[in-house]
Amino acid sequence: MVQAADVVPTFASESKLAPSTLVGPYRLIRQIGAGGVGTVHLAERLVDGTTLYAALKVMAPYAVDASFLERFHREQQHLAALNHPNITRLLDAGWTGTGQPYLVTEYVDGVHLDAYCDEHRLGVEERLRYFLQICGAVDDAHRHLIVHLDLKPSNVIVSEGGVVKLLDFGTSKLLQVDGSQTATVMVTPAYASPEQLLGEPVSTASDIYGMGAILYELLAGRAPFGKASTAGRIEGAFREIDPPELTSGITAAAAEQRGLSDSALRHALRGDLSAIVATCLRARPRDRYSSIEALAAEIKRYLACKPVLTRRQTLSYRSGKFLRRHRWAVAAAAAITITVTLLLGYAWLQQQQALREADRAVRMQTFLFRLFKMANPNYTGTPIATVPEFLRVGMSKLPDFIRDPADLRQAQLGLAESMYESGTFADARSAFDRIIASAKAGGNRADQAEAEIYAGAIDLQQGRIATGRALLSDALILARTHGVPVRVRVLSEIFYAYFADSLNNGTKTDANLAMLRAAVQECRDNHLSVQETALALSYLGADLDERGLKAEAKAVFEQLLVIYGSDPLTLCERSEAYGQIAWIDDGMGQIATSLPLYQKSYDGYVACSGPQSAGALDLLPYWGGALIKSGRAADAVAMLQQALPAWRRVNGANPESSGMLYFLARGYIAIGRYADGEKMAGELLALVSGKATADQRSIGMAHLAIAEALAGERRYPEAKPHAQLAQQILAKDAHSDYALGVLAEAAALNTTLDGAAH
Repeated sequence: MVQAADVVPTFASESKLAPSTLVGPYRLIRQIGAGGVGTVHLAERLVDGTTLYAALKVMAPYAVDASFLERFHREQQHLAALNHPNITRLLDAGWTGTGQPYLVTEYVDGVHLDAYCDEHRLGVEERLRYFLQICGAVDDAHRHLIVHLDLKPSNVIVSEGGVVKLLDFGTSKLLQVDGSQTATVMVTPAYASPEQLLGEPVSTASDIYGMGAILYELLAGRAPFGKASTAGRIEGAFREIDPPELTSGITAAAAEQRGLSDSALRHALRGDLSAIVATCLRARPRDRYSSIEALAAEIKRYLACKPVLTRRQTLSYRSGKFLRRHRWAVAAAAAITITVTLLLGYAWLQQQQALREADRAVRMQTFLFRLFKMANPNYTGTPIATVPEFLRVGMSKLPDFIRDPADLRQAQLGLAESMYESGTFADARSAFDRIIASAKAGGNRADQAEAEIYAGAIDLQQGRIATGRALLSDALILARTHGVPVRVRVLSEIFYAYFADSLNNGTKTDANLAMLRAAVQECRDNHLSVQETALALSYLGADLDERGLKAEAKAVFEQLLVIYGSDPLTLCERSEAYGQIAWIDDGMGQIATSLPLYQKSYDGYVACSGPQSAGALDLLPYWGGALIKSGRAADAVAMLQQALPAWRRVNGANPESSGMLYFLARGYIAIGRYADGEKMAGELLALVSGKATADQRSIGMAHLAIAEALAGERRYPEAKPHAQLAQQILAKDAHSDYALGVLAEAAALNTTLDGAAH
């Protein structure tokens, strides 16, 4: 690389560089930018038969004086010292034949950050994630004792692949190791810090101001001081005037580019984001964030729905963050109890103040306080005994406390999703219908999509195949539109892909499996919550198991056990993971290892949601099946007979939970109670035939159980048609080890019946 200090230039008069001009070993293609101190060209260079493209910056002759030589030499050295994926790399440097200095950096084919976000109609959360890439680049430069000092949207490029690149360290100042500061006069006034405008010493705090200016424009759609003149900016710097509130300059056009109405955008930007931006843009450097790392940490806290440190840490504020972060957690009873423990004293002492403030979080506190009073028999005389009852009463009372439709929908979604997870499908389905209607009326695609996801899942699990698929398809389309949060999009992909596979008559599509894998990766890439990542993993594991990819499925569920750890609030989730691993071991013939895992899973369900919960009742049949395989059919029958009445009340109409009837029928047959086995298998056939297609595996298994019961009673002519039909149906679904095993049983029974006929 040619060093600037190695050449004594002869300064020439200003001249334009035409396309095809050679500058050193580079041939210019076209001019792609121009500024106060030079022009930027797209250039090419032939290296070992390969054409390489680069951005070549030629400095204007009038800008080259003694001080400029020092700046030019510094830019070359600084860029060479930086090696970060979000900073353009310096490739070369030198002097043109006419004595003009030039720099060569990697060429980024893309658009400026603000234009990219607007063209793609990115929402607030997506813009913040791009901003975090810039934070990483600037933080890396600061760690090398380099400040940029010209941070603005036009110095940030987004490539076609969505990668951010920070340009132009030409005005940077190298901070000495002893911490001394230097001054600069090369600034862009609209984004410059007060100390830069006044020619005072600069530091990393000056870059924090520039980052705040970029964030202001990314979110609100205009620079912090709008179109203020340079003289006006300098006057404001003298007077230490802070920029207007972030929400003050929002326009309908800016909101539309972010997929929101202007009122919705104003609502999204007030509070946390306004406080973060304001802290960056304080007139005095000492009042800003202490580092870029601290600024990035605030953004991450906001995205994770955690309290940001620049806000006043009141109980109301922190509790509201807690409620929003955990609003859709599975089996919410324990979480609600902890939340109310935190809030009850405050609500009791500050109730009148909370009502006057009418803040969303405070209204929710008041609602929970009243709800727990209704659950207390000392007040009502009639205690609320179960989680479903608690959620049902909560749903009915919410409108008395929350009047704003958008806030009400958010609260209803949290309770309805808890109803879904606790297995109270009828209440949940009714609630989701109301939420869908409200979201449609309010034009809120995110809330509509989220409600349709769960409503569709309920319909599919209860045999309403057509409506369930239609709802999930519509939710997927809505969730992929601009302005819908990543969390909702990922949730729609998980439910759509998993249920499409599980209800696809045994035909598993690679596209659906790929969608589930991508959903897991999206959760990690976008730093979604642990609960959301775990949900994606659980559905991926279930789909892999249904495909017969048992080793990979088991590894996924073991990851879930690590994620859940020993957190008491994830007891139900841990129980599900243990049950899935037990089922996988069972299917791989490892019965001895599966039995204690089934026991551990069942004990967990009983502890977290009770013996009559959907989770506990759904697990028992598969545990019973493993007991039958291990020669303990009598134990299986005793266990399943005892649970049968509760199963009929909770899941009796759900064909997706028909395992109770199947394994009880097999247990009866194994201990010689053939008449009971025939009766139970007949009930199974009646349940699944009315709500599933004629070639579904459960129908074939029902016919097989009937045939085995009839054969046990030596009623071979009656058994034969059922056995033949079972083999025909099961042959169409032989896509996993379990399905192949059941098919082999049907084939063996047909052979036995053929022999009995002779």
